[in-house]
Amino acid sequence: MRVLTFLLTVLLLSVQGDATDSSYGSETYNNTFAVCSDSVIIVEQMSIVCDSPGAYYYGSKNYRNSATCRANDKARLQLLLQITQNLEVDSYIELYVKGYGTVEDATLYSSDPLCDTLTPASGKVCPSAGYYKLSESFWWGSQSDSYNYTFTPHVTLGMKSKKSKNNYDLGGANTDRCSGNTFVNWTTGVRKSASNTLFSFFVTFGILLVSVLSILAMGYFILRQSKAKSTALLEEEEDNKNNEYHKIAMLGNNKTLVNV
Repeated sequence: MRVLTFLLTVLLLSVQGDATDSSYGSETYNNTFAVCSDSVIIVEQMSIVCDSPGAYYYGSKNYRNSATCRANDKARLQLLLQITQNLEVDSYIELYVKGYGTVEDATLYSSDPLCDTLTPASGKVCPSAGYYKLSESFWWGSQSDSYNYTFTPHVTLGMKSKKSKNNYDLGGANTDRCSGNTFVNWTTGVRKSASNTLFSFFVTFGILLVSVLSILAMGYFILRQSKAKSTALLEEEEDNKNNEYHKIAMLGNNKTLVNV
């Protein structure tokens, strides 16, 4: 039993280690983002992940794909927008990503033409109604202090019909400059990541369960073999005793009685 307990403990530690290692490379995104409600352009998805510079310089495929960033990281931002109706006027986009501490904010677009930044995702061409993707990559700057911190970048997006407008009348996300109210939206990346995590959990649990059952079966087999051997030895010993008894009885019967 001590051997089985030891093997089970080692197995639990190894499975736990595997689960921790496998989660390192999984994609994780910002959980939620606030979207301007009742707007012409709706932000359907928003995700941003960071990777170490070496992953790109040396061609490594082991990307961090981390929701937290560090100074000098390369960030990848992806958006999915829905233009709910044809845009009748020129539209403009502002897109900022907030850094942390001495890592400066990143300005990706500042009142730039919206259609120049979008890629069709449903066969339509901007400014026609449809779904569009926006993908950008950028490098975070260096930090000027000695603190080794990580941070979760905050993306601010706004779209407006005129450059001079102070509010985002066409839509936006994570901003207090919406024309109306805001609502909370979920990014698909998080749901996909949660699904992968749940799948990994069941896989890990299944492996653990099968391994435990295998160990128990092996222990049961060893125990049965041990009992079988013990029973065989006892039966052999009993047979030997019976044989000795029969020999003694036969010798007693063959003795000649002597009259004194």
